[in-house]
Formats: sequence, structure tokens, C-alpha cells
Amino acid sequence: IDWIGREHYPNVADFIAEARRHGISRRLPRNLDFGKLTSRSRLLMVHPRAHMNNSAELRDALKREAMERARDGHRNVVAIRASCPKDIPHHTNVIQQDMCQSLFWDDVQGGDVVLDPAVPFRTVERTIGDTTYRARYRPEGVYLDYAPAIFMSVPIAQLTVIDDPDDPEGVQESLRRARESGIDVELEDE
Repeated sequence: IDWIGREHYPNVADFIAEARRHGISRRLPRNLDFGKLTSRSRLLMVHPRAHMNNSAELRDALKREAMERARDGHRNVVAIRASCPKDIPHHTNVIQQDMCQSLFWDDVQGGDVVLDPAVPFRTVERTIGDTTYRARYRPEGVYLDYAPAIFMSVPIAQLTVIDDPDDPEGVQESLRRARESGIDVELEDE
């Protein structure tokens, strides 16, 4: 389990956008028990804003906004579906209304507002490192109650041991221990 901190990734969408572009790489301590890892192991990502306890409030605001803008004759209105983009029915069930990750893209803090009538209302362009993406800032008057949650689960496809010319024995020991996992292991200079 890896905690993705708000100091580097204020929005969950920040991490997802960067991961889509560059993939995911995490540093592990040398003393990790690599023998517990297998080819079926997964890396779970947690973010402090990954669960919106009151996500129904955001979803309702988005629906109201889309209806108002369509009624006012705006041509470029973001269609708010009655169900989750992945068609998971209980994400928009009137009683249950579970959190849906599609809401991350309508709750972005920061970025530059895109003032172009050809793009949806509230669109921002946000840059994290060398990754730039577009999303939308939260509608006015919506206050969300966040909780830390797992938002991503990825397979551990490879382990990389970093070569240290000052500690060749330690490098060899790290390679041996990493190979115990059964996961592909590479040796790299940096």
C-alpha cells in the first residue's frame, strides 16, 4: 500500500494523469521482505481525497448545471449520464449512490481556467511535472467531505535494483532477495 500525498498530488486526477503518461514507479527500501511478493502481488494507491463521503452532492450539482446550461441554450454542455461511465448501477442508485471515480475529473483544484467556448464550462488545464491534462473544477456551493481510500490497484510487473558502485555486495544481496519474489528483476545505474 502506498500513500500518495497531497503535497505532490493535490488532486487524485493529478496522479492518474501522470501515471497514464509515465507509468508508475515506486522506491522500496532495501530491507523489504521481497520473498512476500509474487507475480500476483499488486500495488495499492491511497489518496486522502479518494473517497467523497457525500459524492451524491457533487453528482446532483453536475446534473443541475447541465440541465440549466442546456435550457439556456449553451451548445457545449457536458452530458451528465444517469449512470456511471463504467455502467456500474449502484454508483448512481438513488438510495445507495456509491462513490464513482469519474467524479475525480469534476473536482480538480488549481490549474488555469480554459476560456474557450468550444470546451465545457469550468474546464481547467492543470500541469503536474511535465504532464498537462484537462479536467473541471468543482461547481460553486458544493462542499465535499473526503476520506482516504484506495483509488488504484496495479500489478507489480518488475522490480529494479539500483547499482551502487560503493556497495557491490549490498547490490548483489538486493538482487538475490528481489529475485526470490519471482517477479522480473532488472539492474540499472539510476
